[in-house]
Parts: sequence; structure tokens; C-alpha cells
Amino acid sequence: MMLPVKITPRQHLVSYISEPIMRFLKLLAQPFLMLTAGILRVLLFIVDLGIRAFSVPAEKIPGFTGYLARGILKTLNWQRRSIARLLEHPNEAIIESAISVCGAASVVFIVLIMFFLIKDALPLFRYVSVTSVFFGKDWYPTSSPPQFGLLPLLVGSFLITAGAVVLAVPTGIAAAVYIAELAPDKVREWLKVLVEMIAAFPSVVIGFIGLVIVVPWIKNLFDLSTGQIALTASIMLAWMAMPTIVSIAEDAIKAVPKDYREGSLALGTTNLQTIRYVILPAAKSGIIAAVMLGIGRAIGETMT
Repeated sequence: MMLPVKITPRQHLVSYISEPIMRFLKLLAQPFLMLTAGILRVLLFIVDLGIRAFSVPAEKIPGFTGYLARGILKTLNWQRRSIARLLEHPNEAIIESAISVCGAASVVFIVLIMFFLIKDALPLFRYVSVTSVFFGKDWYPTSSPPQFGLLPLLVGSFLITAGAVVLAVPTGIAAAVYIAELAPDKVREWLKVLVEMIAAFPSVVIGFIGLVIVVPWIKNLFDLSTGQIALTASIMLAWMAMPTIVSIAEDAIKAVPKDYREGSLALGTTNLQTIRYVILPAAKSGIIAAVMLGIGRAIGETMT
């Protein structure tokens, strides 16, 4: 007897968004892939006939010509397998092609960004020394003469990021443990969706909320002349980083095999002891990855 499958709100939302996108990509890419496969088959057939016209096997051809012939034969064999797989499994080929294009494009974009940043920054060192830039204590780019000391900016970014890590990491891991292990099913699903929605908040919106709400609160709480201090920035950065930590750490905790929990509970441990001594150590690599991604989000926001 088959049990009914329960679809959670998160799964329903993901399928509602992803299915039309995949259908559109398949409809858009399949004719192009089939045409490309046909052209490649014709070209490879012509090249293959040209190679087979020689009576000497490619392995026995000396020098660079033999090396080139062997390379062409290996490429032909690889292309035949790729084309056969493309024709048999077009959906997998579409997904793999899309992932490969996105990965290559991200690397190209990062390289281009670094190139243009370095290209535009190098002329500065014709007029200012490297030590005065990285160890200077004053940042007045519009003064006369201008001063480009990065030390206050670097120290401030480090302090704000450290404060955000102190606030976000323990809170995020605790929230992930609650969502994955302690919360009821309905509460878990809605909290997971809520966390992912918060992760999608733009940085400008979070900064505006901090400026309007958190800054006056910090000012009144500590009786300061202004609330625009490092603590305020750390709180807002922790808010930005926490959804990433919670989401990825919760997935890592849920990925721990059920046998670990059942075996620990069968030995007489409590639920909290199982979480502390069994589940968290087993999910340590995923939790560390979540923390690193959260810290990366915080550092990225301080640099912009």
C-alpha cells in the first residue's frame, strides 16, 4: 500500500518556480543542441574518413604528425560518446551545458572584474607610495593634496566583521539546530521558508532599517551622541549573514543519517545530548561551510 506523499510549502514553492523555468530552458535549448549535434556528426564523419584514408595506423606515425593524429582520434571517440549521450538523454545534456556555461561565465566575470580594478588602480601608485596607501591613517580623497590611507578602513572592516561573526555564528547555529531537530513539522517548514525569504532581502533595505530603527535605539541605550557606531554595523551585518548560516547549517544537520540519532537515543542519552555529542560533530563540515559562507557575506558587505 502506497502512503500519500506530503508536499511541504517549501517544496511546493520550489516546484512552482523551477518547473516553468526548466520547461522554457528545454524548449529553448533543445533545437539548438540537436542542430549542433548534427553539424558535429557530419564534420567528425568527414574528418574520420580523412584519417581512415591513411593505411598507416595513427600509433605508428612518427613526430608531431602522429601526435596530432592520435589527438584527433581521441577527440573523435570522446565526441562520439558525447553526441550519443546528447541524443539519448537531452534533458541531462541541457542541464549539464547550462551548469558548465554558468560556471565558466562566473570565472570569466571574476577575472574581468579583477583586471579592470587593477587596471584602474595601478596609476595611483605613480603619485602615492604603496606604504602610504596601506598603512596611512587618513582617508581624504577629495582634499588637496589627497590622502588615501586604507588602514582605518581595513581595521574598521575587520572589527565590524568580527562583531558580526560573534553575533551571527552562535545564534545561527542554535537556530539551525532548533529548526532541524526540535521544532514541530509545521513550524519547521514555515521557519525554513521565512529564513530563506529573509536571506533574499537586499542589503540596501537592511541598511535602511538599521539607520531608521537600530541607530536611534543604540543611541538611546548607551546615551551616545550618535548611534552610527561599529556595534550598529555589526548587528546589521549579523542579520545579513545569519540566514545563510541557518539555511546551510540546517541542511547539514538534516543530512546526518537517522541511524546516528536512533543509536544514540537507544544507548540512553537525552535528545540534547544526542544533538551535542552526535549530530553536531557529524555535521561539522557542513556547519563550517555555512559559517564560512556567512562570514563571506559579511566581509563582502563591508567592502562595498
